[in-house]
Formats: sequence, C-alpha cells, structure tokens
Amino acid sequence: MTRRLFIFGLGFSGLEIAKLARADGWTVAGTCTTEEKARRLREAGIEAHRFDGTAALSSDAFGEPSHVVCTIAPGSEGDPALRTCRALLGRAGWLGYLSTTGVYGDHEGGWVDETTAPLPTQPRSQQRLAAEQPAAAPSTASEPARRSASTSRARSSRASTSRISPRAR
Repeated sequence: MTRRLFIFGLGFSGLEIAKLARADGWTVAGTCTTEEKARRLREAGIEAHRFDGTAALSSDAFGEPSHVVCTIAPGSEGDPALRTCRALLGRAGWLGYLSTTGVYGDHEGGWVDETTAPLPTQPRSQQRLAAEQPAAAPSTASEPARRSASTSRARSSRASTSRISPRAR
C-alpha cells in the first residue's frame, strides 16, 4: 500500500505531523492559506495546495491519499474541509481529526481521557465538538472513536490533543 498522507492545514501542528511522516518515508501533501507558503512547502518537498475553505480542492490536488488528517479549526459554519471536500474524503482509508482538550470543559486540573464525557464551554470548543460528531463525518466513515494521543490534564486553555476517527473499509 502506498503511504500518502494528506493534511488539511499545514500550520504548526500539521507541519510537525508532515515532518514526522516524511521522515518515516511517507509521501505528504496538504493545504495552506497562501501561495507563498505553498511555494515554500513545495521547495521543502511537501506537495502543498492553497485552500481557503470556500471551495473544494480539485480532485487532482487531493490525489489518492491512504490517510487524511484535518488540523483546521472549524468556524461557525463547521469544518471547512468536511463542508467543501466531503466527496473527496471517501478516497482515504483512514481519517484523523485534531481536536482540543477544550471539548471536555473545565475539570479544574483533574485528569480526563477519551472516556470522559465532553462538556465544552467555549464557543470554539463547542465548534470542535460539533465537527467531530458522526453526522459531520463522510457517509462511508464509521462512528468516530475517541482516542487521545495521550491522557491530558484538562484546562480550557491547553493545546490540542489528537482525536482519531478510523474509517471502516
């Protein structure tokens, strides 16, 4: 199987994922918001495409990825990658979504893990949780399974952790 990773959002987290995947021999492609950054990423060996979330990527730009990760934060209209590129996502054998510990709400420093019920209080955390729901997933995807990259202390201002949504084949 060809290991091709497509990353929606080659920002801080997405670029770190891309670097690790490339170091492990993966072919990596993804999106960024400016043509200047896309040019720099292409020079660094990452197939980058400009994407502002208002229109779908072309089929050629998306290609045939074995894996897809979305790091783009959703807005009031939901996740831009899901909203505009839903038809393309069915090509991948695996879908991943970066979330935030903010979906768990404030647990006053207590521990949370993937079995903790979400209770977001901040609007952006509520938008993240809404984007994770099964209705937001492509119709061929199985129900999202919550799997944290690691157990995290929940504080609404903490950095993102990973939530993975495997697809049934």
